[in-house]
Amino acid sequence: MVIDINVTSTCNLACTYCSEGFECGLSTEFEENTSITLDDITNYMAKIKDPHKDIYFWGGEPFVNFDWCKGVMNRFAHDKNINFFFYTNGIYLKKYMNELLDFQERLGPDRLKFQISYDGKAVNDITRPDKKGNPSTEMIKTNYLAAKAAGLNVNIKSVITANNFKHIFEAFKDVIEMDANYFPTPDLYSTLNEFELQICLNELKEGLQKIAKYIYKNNLPPERFGWFMQSRALCSSGINYTSIDLNGDISPCHGCMYKDSDDHVMGNINDPTLDFDKVIEEYSAMYRDALVEPLDCQNCDAQFCMKCNAASYEKSEKETYIEKWADHGANWQVCKVFKQNEVIHHALRTAMQGSGGIPVSTVPIEVPVF
Repeated sequence: MVIDINVTSTCNLACTYCSEGFECGLSTEFEENTSITLDDITNYMAKIKDPHKDIYFWGGEPFVNFDWCKGVMNRFAHDKNINFFFYTNGIYLKKYMNELLDFQERLGPDRLKFQISYDGKAVNDITRPDKKGNPSTEMIKTNYLAAKAAGLNVNIKSVITANNFKHIFEAFKDVIEMDANYFPTPDLYSTLNEFELQICLNELKEGLQKIAKYIYKNNLPPERFGWFMQSRALCSSGINYTSIDLNGDISPCHGCMYKDSDDHVMGNINDPTLDFDKVIEEYSAMYRDALVEPLDCQNCDAQFCMKCNAASYEKSEKETYIEKWADHGANWQVCKVFKQNEVIHHALRTAMQGSGGIPVSTVPIEVPVF
């Protein structure tokens, strides 16, 4: 069971593509910490029968409200079935390094993980400034490498919007020097028209060709670039997965927390009348039934793509909730990105098979949360 908790809407950065800031103004206009208490979380956890629970701390920047997160970790540190995960921009890692190392030692192996938002220097200098407009790149890199050297379980999560496709090769090289792979999430909520997007796709093609040539020349596993895997997996958000917003509202994933819509709300953590276990079971069944690829997806040649249910819902013009939730073909901008990727991906697979086979990675590849 995965439980996302939005612990604060406050952030110390001003990322240009921030879904919280763009959609709801959370990062710039509306800044507050969660209103739910440690006892609220404890009661909620007690009502869920699944003993295995992964608590994901989100924001804003969760380390802005680190005291609250520490309270949760201290409360459940004794329970080996409960793990903890921070989705962070990495700015505060150095500040809290000693405390985090102490937590890691007390919790034991693999119970505390961190995903650091970093887009690769060429992109990151543009997309992830601080509130004064200064690049955050060097601080994030320094803190990430220090955390990794200290033994914290950290990996990188990148984002790339269409206007930065021209920098994808430089971002790839920068990230793979530090992490197992470069696995960027494209803009899942793009509003570009076909003409605007095509210009960006031409730039993407050039960047992907450079990445493919680099991988081939250096005999690297193709999955060092995350889009060169063969995976068309459907997202399992809502299936034994809940997200708790600042006011206690429960939704099927963190992406739904940041949308200005009540359509996704499954209840509220402070509602004493709710049987949370029953609610989760019923919604899990509903979302599990929606795990069917649309016909457009079934007929697509792309061997890799990302499908975001929350983004598909926003783009869809279907009528019912589940139809919109599963209408991945409606997100046509993302479809075009991965169809363009397939042209280069196919060429790389063919070239590597012709040269004696695609190398098998000896480095475990962890798929980031997006």
